[in-house]
Amino acid sequence: MKKVKKTRILSLGGAFIGLCMGSGFASGQEILQFFSSFGLFGSLGAGAVALLIFTWVASTVMADGKKLGTSVGIYRYYCGQRIGSIFEFIIPLLMFAFLNVMFSGAGAAINEYLGLPTVVGIAIIAFLCVITVLLGLRRLIQIIGSIGIIILLLAAVISIVSLFSNWQAAFDNIETTNRLKMPMATFDSWWISGLLYASFNMVTALPFLSGLGSQARNIKEAFLAGSFGSSSYIFAGILMNLAFIANIGLVCGKEIPFLALANSVFPGIGYLFFFLLIAGIYTTAVPLLWSICDIIYADKKNWTYPITVIAITGLAFIGGHLPFGLLIGSVYPIIGLIGLILIAFIFFKKLGD
Repeated sequence: MKKVKKTRILSLGGAFIGLCMGSGFASGQEILQFFSSFGLFGSLGAGAVALLIFTWVASTVMADGKKLGTSVGIYRYYCGQRIGSIFEFIIPLLMFAFLNVMFSGAGAAINEYLGLPTVVGIAIIAFLCVITVLLGLRRLIQIIGSIGIIILLLAAVISIVSLFSNWQAAFDNIETTNRLKMPMATFDSWWISGLLYASFNMVTALPFLSGLGSQARNIKEAFLAGSFGSSSYIFAGILMNLAFIANIGLVCGKEIPFLALANSVFPGIGYLFFFLLIAGIYTTAVPLLWSICDIIYADKKNWTYPITVIAITGLAFIGGHLPFGLLIGSVYPIIGLIGLILIAFIFFKKLGD
């Protein structure tokens, strides 16, 4: 029986959690729109769909990453030579657009909380990303894996405390939630919302997931790491969703609903939340930058690789000056729809195997 190392599972799974975190989860906006918008039972249904798809794709891709031993050619492996090549052209562009969203979010957060110019926030996150990516994949996993788990635990604790202090309201607010006009990130269907949430998170994660799997000691370890990271992430999201529903009047209409929730539980938590938000952006931006460079330039030992990393970061630095809200509204729906196509290819590939 192949041995697995629990700390390795935590590290690899934590790195995946860090990739998915981003400003959307850390702020609570993703959870509010993709889940809480459908009320208590609808949101639990959406969570179940997202959990099923998320866990299956993450564990499958990480296990295949160990089999292949590399993240290079992962799209061609699942989609075939021709369509895979198309994905290899399209996905880096989507990743780059997503990286712009993260840079823009960091600039907006630092401007709002510290009063510094937006350009300073973008420059800080850009510098940290370049340094981390150049340290290599193994060191990158160690850094963002630890941060990802810490952020998830903090989010879960705040959600649990808030929920237990007001748990009856989760049932009392069923009708209230249905009457409130909240922004909907997807179609007017809880199961489609859960499906799109999973696909939106997975489409840009594929190369990094495969790379994480290649770092596992065996296929079982890679599979368990994928299962742990994906299920932990969705369960934390469901907890946050339940806390939102229990406090729907407090969070509805807020740009950063999780901050409103956190302040109601621990008054004056604003600055701690600020660091949580920036850490979430950082742990997503770093794997995105690594994945883009990995697809474009796989030979990381060549002296031109650092130039590639810096050049892409420089372009994202420019794109990050676009309005945060505009970027989210433009990028997220496209990523989700392309993700559905990609998940279908993965499903039929494994069905054929």
